[in-house]
Amino acid sequence: MRKLVALLIGLGAALAPPSVWAQGCVMCRTSAAAGGADAAKTFDLAILVLLIPTISIFVGILVFAFRRRNRQAEEPPEEVLPWPENPPRRLSALKRY
Repeated sequence: MRKLVALLIGLGAALAPPSVWAQGCVMCRTSAAAGGADAAKTFDLAILVLLIPTISIFVGILVFAFRRRNRQAEEPPEEVLPWPENPPRRLSALKRY
């Protein structure tokens, strides 16, 4: 069933007309087109400025993940305390264990 749903979604995405994928903010496009060359340069710079934090966060998460990927295998297992034979019925009595 999951394969059928995935196939239908993929087929629907592949057969969608190009105008569906080209949606954007009409006001942004209008103001960018009316601004001229200086406005276009400003928009290009703004895109780069907004891209820097995004890429920094993405790279930071990747570096963190790669550094910690084998940490669990290297650490010794935690000491597991055995469960008492006759566990107490009250939570306050569990403090002894």
